[in-house]
Amino acid sequence: MREQKAIQLFQDYLYWQHGWIEPIKENGIDMSGAFIEHTEEVTTQADYVLGGMPLEVKTCPNHTPIIYLKVEQVSSYIKQGASLLFVNGIETFEPAFTLLSANDLKEIARTHRKAFPRNGVNGGKICFETFTHEFGWSTFEGRKKHYGRRWNCANRGNAVRKRYHWKNSY
Repeated sequence: MREQKAIQLFQDYLYWQHGWIEPIKENGIDMSGAFIEHTEEVTTQADYVLGGMPLEVKTCPNHTPIIYLKVEQVSSYIKQGASLLFVNGIETFEPAFTLLSANDLKEIARTHRKAFPRNGVNGGKICFETFTHEFGWSTFEGRKKHYGRRWNCANRGNAVRKRYHWKNSY
């Protein structure tokens, strides 16, 4: 459900900001979210196709300072030449997104440390640990959104601070 909302917002953004009218199409992958009992049916193919290029979509319901990307999935996206649309805060009043190319994912794989996310995030699988301040972010209205290093440090693991403050540049 969140992925479909992200795709719709991104499609609208592409239209209003860049005049892009070609639809983002599903890549023939089952995206029901249902548990797949037989592991041979599990795939790491990108979920969508945008202009002939594979596009994977990842979302986070709230604005998070740390992003965990599964090592196995990142490797698969690199092999496919897929881009990754990450939407941070998809269930908030102002979600932000970043679009990472296959080259960006190669750089993440080369430079970022591998970690096991806490609290069972991503099924407890080994991930690349990245931070929001490392990427350029935009809102779907076309504004830039900044996540500073200070925000990452101040909010890391602090469940009390749920209201985040943004610095917007126009």
